Amino acid sequence: MTVFINEQPANCAENTTLSQFIEQQHIDTSHIAIAINDSVVFRKNWDSAILTDGCKILIIKATQGG
Repeated sequence: MTVFINEQPANCAENTTLSQFIEQQHIDTSHIAIAINDSVVFRKNWDSAILTDGCKILIIKATQGG
């Protein structure tokens, strides 16, 4: 199935969890926040959040500065 990560298409198998997808994509999980279809997914729920075909994943990385 196809999902969109920061507006870029990516393929993954059905019933893939958010944690599995992040690992498959080799995403550094330090200092990031993730939303699926405009809803924030807390880190403690990444293992139970199942991706669906066409879902939109937004990853935001915190940076320092002012």
